[in-house]
Amino acid sequence: MASYFESFGKLLDQADSFASESAKRVRVNAISKSADGVQKEGVSEVPKESKEQAKEENEEDTNKTRDEKEKEDAENEKQKHENEQEEEEQEKEQYQQQQQQQQQQRKSKEKKEELAEPIESENNDEQREIRLSTGEKERKSVSKMGEGVVDMTNMPIRVTTPPSTSTPTSASAAASAAAAAAAAVVASAMTTGSGQVSQESIISNEISKLRQENVGLNQLWNEERAKVRKAQDLLRQQKERHNQAITEKESEWERQMNEQKKRYKDEVHNLETELNNALKNKNSNMRDLNEQVKQLQQQQQTYIDTIDHLRQQLEHLEQDKTLTLKTHLQAIEEHKQVMQQLKQEFSKEREVWTQERTLLAQAQAQAHQITPRETSLEQQNIETSNAFAISAQKLQQRELELSRLKSQLQWIQTDQDELQKELQQTKQWNTSLQSQVELLQQQLQEKTLALNDNKVSYETNIYQLQQNIQQLNTQIQLLKHSQSNQPNQ
Repeated sequence: MASYFESFGKLLDQADSFASESAKRVRVNAISKSADGVQKEGVSEVPKESKEQAKEENEEDTNKTRDEKEKEDAENEKQKHENEQEEEEQEKEQYQQQQQQQQQQRKSKEKKEELAEPIESENNDEQREIRLSTGEKERKSVSKMGEGVVDMTNMPIRVTTPPSTSTPTSASAAASAAAAAAAAVVASAMTTGSGQVSQESIISNEISKLRQENVGLNQLWNEERAKVRKAQDLLRQQKERHNQAITEKESEWERQMNEQKKRYKDEVHNLETELNNALKNKNSNMRDLNEQVKQLQQQQQTYIDTIDHLRQQLEHLEQDKTLTLKTHLQAIEEHKQVMQQLKQEFSKEREVWTQERTLLAQAQAQAHQITPRETSLEQQNIETSNAFAISAQKLQQRELELSRLKSQLQWIQTDQDELQKELQQTKQWNTSLQSQVELLQQQLQEKTLALNDNKVSYETNIYQLQQNIQQLNTQIQLLKHSQSNQPNQ
């Protein structure tokens, strides 16, 4: 009995230890997996030394980070897969060892039961032989009743034995020993003879002793049976408590798993919403930036068109200026030539008039008589005076034309000055426009660089969010796999 209780207690201890170890392993695996999933790497910011170098460095860094992250993810997945395989192999080995131990215990129980069965069968055979011998003795005693002698040796001896279903080995051995002693006593009494009263009294005393021993053995057997029942009740209670603890742990584990699932789902949903919001913001920013770029390009095109138009106007004005200058110079030269010719003619006519006047004065001084020559000279004088008046009118007209030409020259000079002022203003405006165009080009370059930087940052953020989603999905799959493996265990 003690060995049986010890073996059963060992089994219970092994079951408790196995349950606690399995719960610890499951928790450790869940914690390690959650710890592996929470790892994040920071994105190194690239210094902006120059625009082209910054772009190239950003692209190289993004490519390197992606390659490194892919390699690390592959190595982590391989390590996780190897760890899972090792854990599964260890669990299989433990399960096989437990099954082997249970089989060995079952075999030991079967061997004990097999050993107990022949002892009980021997006890039953001995009881049958005793009963047969007692029946024959009763018959003999009945035959001797007529003679008036009561043979006490022929009294039946009944040895009460407990049932063989749940008796311990010590009680059965004691009962078999008592039955063997009773049989030996009966045999000795049969051999000594039935007529002796002393032997009968001795036999009756021994029978009473054996009955007392039988009562003690029955009490001992009942006590041991009560102890066995108490032990069985305790084992059942412990088993129920163990099952309750297992169910409570399983319920707690399921609750924790459900909470983790909900938390991971919420995190995945939040990450997806963040990713969608980031993509929407990115698209809206890209649209705004594209619209700004288009507006700047349109403004640049309008500035370029205005600059071209102004250049064309400047060219036309310069051409008009050159033409007007040429025409004015030609007109001035022609007027100068005409004036010189008129002066020459006027000087010649003056000389002729002076000569004629001198001749007329001499003629008047020589003779006071009117001659046809005088009349002709007077007519010539009148004609010359008329011609002189005509020439004077022509000179006045020429002077008026000269004054008009001078006013035209002044007007041309004023126009030229105004044109020069306009040219200076247009040059200043052109320089200002060029400076504005350069500023716009710088702004375009800065905005293109900012766009490229924003694209790189958005791409890195999207890549990190995708990696986080993949890690969460892998954790969820691992948790599902661990849940599916728990009922199998």
